[in-house]
Amino acid sequence: MRAIFKLPAIQAERKRNWYLYMLVCSLTVVLLFAVAVSSFAAEDGEQSGEQSANILRNSGFEDGLTGWTPWIPRGQPEVTVDTTVSHSGQASLRITGYQNTDRGSVNQIAEPVAGKTYLFRVWIKTENVKPNNAMLRIQFNLVKGGEKTRPHLYLGRIGGTQDWTLFEEVTLVPEGTTSLTVEPFLDSARGIMWIDDIEIVPVEDSVGDKEMSTTQSTSAAGTPAAEAVSSAVSAGSGAAAEAGAEVIIPRLPEEAVAQEHPFLFISAAEIEALNKQAETDAGLKIMIDNDIIIPGKMAVINAAKGITLPAKGKNSAHAELARQARRAALGYAFSGDESMAKTAKEYLLAYARSYKSYPLEIAYDGRVTTQTLNESPWLIDLAWTYDLIWNSGVLSAAEREEIEKNLLWEAVRVIDRYDKKLSNWQAWHNAAIGAVAFLFNDERWIKEILTGPQSFTTHIREAVMADGMWWEQSIGYHNYTLQAMTFLAEMAYRRGYDLYHYTSNGKSLKLMYDAAIYHAFSNGHQSVIGNAGYNSSLSFTWFYGLAAKRYGDPLYAALWRKQPAGGSGAPIPLVFYINEMKSLVDQSTLTTHPGYFAPAGYNTAGHTLLADTGMVVMRGRSGTTPGPEVSLIYKPHGTSIGHQAADNLTIIMEGKGGKWLPGPGSYDYDSSEQGTWYKQTIARNGVVVDGISQDPQGISSGIYVTDGWGASSSGSLVHFAGLSGAALTTAKTNRVYQGVEMDRTVVVSAPYIIDRYKVVSTRERQYDWVAHIDALEKEFSLPEKPLPSPLGLQAGYQHIIDPKSATTEESWQATWTKSGNYLTLTMLGGEQTEVIRAKGYGPSLARQPMIIARRQTDATEFVAVLEEHTGAPAVRDVKLVEKAGTKSLIIDRMASPKGSGGEERPVQDCLIWSVGDQASALPVGGLRYQGQMAFFKGLEPEAPGKVEAMLLAAGTLVAVDGLTLTSDMAADLALERLDAAVDANVEMLAVSQSNAALYKTAATLTVELPEQAGEGEQATSSWQLWKLTAAGFETEAGLTVTSTAGHRQLSFKAEPGVVYILSTTVPDENTRKRLVVDFRL
Repeated sequence: MRAIFKLPAIQAERKRNWYLYMLVCSLTVVLLFAVAVSSFAAEDGEQSGEQSANILRNSGFEDGLTGWTPWIPRGQPEVTVDTTVSHSGQASLRITGYQNTDRGSVNQIAEPVAGKTYLFRVWIKTENVKPNNAMLRIQFNLVKGGEKTRPHLYLGRIGGTQDWTLFEEVTLVPEGTTSLTVEPFLDSARGIMWIDDIEIVPVEDSVGDKEMSTTQSTSAAGTPAAEAVSSAVSAGSGAAAEAGAEVIIPRLPEEAVAQEHPFLFISAAEIEALNKQAETDAGLKIMIDNDIIIPGKMAVINAAKGITLPAKGKNSAHAELARQARRAALGYAFSGDESMAKTAKEYLLAYARSYKSYPLEIAYDGRVTTQTLNESPWLIDLAWTYDLIWNSGVLSAAEREEIEKNLLWEAVRVIDRYDKKLSNWQAWHNAAIGAVAFLFNDERWIKEILTGPQSFTTHIREAVMADGMWWEQSIGYHNYTLQAMTFLAEMAYRRGYDLYHYTSNGKSLKLMYDAAIYHAFSNGHQSVIGNAGYNSSLSFTWFYGLAAKRYGDPLYAALWRKQPAGGSGAPIPLVFYINEMKSLVDQSTLTTHPGYFAPAGYNTAGHTLLADTGMVVMRGRSGTTPGPEVSLIYKPHGTSIGHQAADNLTIIMEGKGGKWLPGPGSYDYDSSEQGTWYKQTIARNGVVVDGISQDPQGISSGIYVTDGWGASSSGSLVHFAGLSGAALTTAKTNRVYQGVEMDRTVVVSAPYIIDRYKVVSTRERQYDWVAHIDALEKEFSLPEKPLPSPLGLQAGYQHIIDPKSATTEESWQATWTKSGNYLTLTMLGGEQTEVIRAKGYGPSLARQPMIIARRQTDATEFVAVLEEHTGAPAVRDVKLVEKAGTKSLIIDRMASPKGSGGEERPVQDCLIWSVGDQASALPVGGLRYQGQMAFFKGLEPEAPGKVEAMLLAAGTLVAVDGLTLTSDMAADLALERLDAAVDANVEMLAVSQSNAALYKTAATLTVELPEQAGEGEQATSSWQLWKLTAAGFETEAGLTVTSTAGHRQLSFKAEPGVVYILSTTVPDENTRKRLVVDFRL
């Protein structure tokens, strides 16, 4: 069997180490990109000149802007050619943004050959760019100004200050593409971006899709070349990996590959070993009987009644017959009972003799099912059935030919005729075709599904986001696609191709498993964004079992321990991976491990940022007790896929009582309410302007509406900071309503959340702040009168019934209840507000309470506090104070007693934000900050200067009397006192900074504390610095401790997203538990 390898496009996120890259290349004779080799000099890696195959004109800007058209859709950015800065030659393009809203670009229309693969390459340099929106954008046009043939391709998306950095991607130009719009783009950012040496080169002019055999190419040491590269470059680590040299498909040793059938998902040797183990392991014996033998026997009984094939389009019935065939075959493989093998054969022959008689009616249907999407898992079951009975002796040569020709390969032809490129459909197509290709060791098809233009490796490279989420941006489609990719990865692994450890630009299959966990709330409920079910939840399923087996990650075993599953109903039975699961389960905890889990995904103190998807999940708690949790979506890529909805800057809230402010949950696609309600902004917890949905939905009831030409309904993350006691996130957009700027700040601080939603326009608008509540109405503080029903005629308002209205300029409250839990909403007054209580739709079109706060004005701020409680609310008073250029939301509440046997005590929390310039004079005594926003938690009136936690947004100083945190650069900062959890005589602080975490820029932080009476040099020297990691706490060097005028200054370099502990004692397991979140499924 030949090993197929392909070197990927070299995709760098930072300056390359080209010397090491050339060293790795010398270890292999894999054909490299000729363009890459000729474009970089051996001495310094500089580009040698523009390639003649480049389909762009003046790609290095040596002839000014000839061939390029400036485009400035917003603001006053400067777009010019810079003859003083260049990557090569004498010039480059320079775009300067002066405001965060500036958008500047030039564009050129290029004409590729549709259906061909191209290498896209660009060099980008930045200076103080914020946010990270310096990029090259390529649009794939079906017709100029109209529909696209695939999502935009982005190269770069960097910020901060970076030297010349190369970005490359190899991408198929889809059939039907008439042109490319190539756009160097500084998009809604300030700072300076330079761009140079843009190339779009046909792949055959740089590298062909070549095959090679490990037996044909060896290194000097005699090691197969591919293995030499694999050992020199381990995925995601080492300098060579930084340089971007990676073998797309790592190979397993030949002796690890089963040579005889069955081998798709289990081998004869593995079956023999499990049966042998079951002789002395009663539990395993029961598992084999219940999950494999008994289902096999039942399949025999069912088949004895007669096998009748359903009509075309009876998808579930066909799927069940394929499962029956697979169960019979698997029962035979474990028991040797020939009756089961014969039954499996009868199912196969029934389909083989009828399959071609089922008509093909439309472009995307299967023969027996309505879609090739449904035909794919059906085919996987049947191919595995054939694999399991291959050597059973029940098949004649004629029967083999009939099954292979008229069923298996014919199904491949049917499925392959419908190309779906980067969609979940294609992932299933690849898995189904792969089942047949691996079954017969068909090299052409294996190559196509592993390294072709819509293959597994293409999907990892282009369709998996940098935070691990599938690009269709729905947890339902993420998990559905993950099933297909796991099927293919497992089959490939068993034939020697290790797709599990294939990595491209830091992305891998493993990130998809991890992202689905970190996407969830701590109770396992998933944020319902995009087309996902209302009750979408994190749960153990068979693909996590295989992931545990292949990665040895205890996190997946912990998920199984929380939810044991994987019996006879699973495609891959639990017995296949039970031994590996048991070996991992004792060391497993299902928790949000701190730090980066993906290039654009990280956890800090239990809160998760999925930066490429555009979602923050804040998991609140008090100590280790769960509190309210919120997700906020901001869609950095806009509405790029029809599975999304008009939901930018919307939130979902969970708590001990389960769902409080839920996502609506997708309906049947054939249901009219899928378009008229589910896709509309009014169906979500956000703000609706002028009674219509956000762009691109508007008043449309279409269920696949996406951003059009030159438009993007995107948002951006502004602030993200948090520790266990409190977290703060701000996101904004000005792209979902023409002429309206919107920004939303959510603070999670148990037992409540703060929601501040600011909207600004140049003219009067109707603003509807909307919340849907999965509970029963209990109390409302205002007198109401009925309104006509429904509330409107379009954009979802036509579905709102039983509206009741009250009008006020004062603060107001509403309470809902379920299962002994309560949610109380307090909205601050100060403006004329019409409050409307009504009923919208919930799951399965059941009616659900909703509330609308409506204001008619040009600009407003909705400020609300939502508290979950079981008895009396802890929040006793909420007020808004304006003073000295700031607004302060002051919350008086009762806090839990300190220690055992104590009493509740009154405390005060304060969220303060600047109205104009940065402020330092604040309405609560002793509080100071320099930045855009600050939050102080647990201020005690009887103990001035005491505080539980402090958060700072985009600032350099936050302080109370006796405690100050400063940064040498503007950053989002968090500080929390952990003293009370340890000992009254011990000082312990948790500190983090998340300044533009994706820039990965370190800041120098300084904590200043007063010296205690009698302290001296010994006390000062006892301070130490620790870093929280997945393994626990690690001692960090670099802490500087000084003592001046009765104060101690503790200074250290803080990486973004890392939680640091400053303490005079060693942090223990109790400390760790406060700083991570354990899932409570």
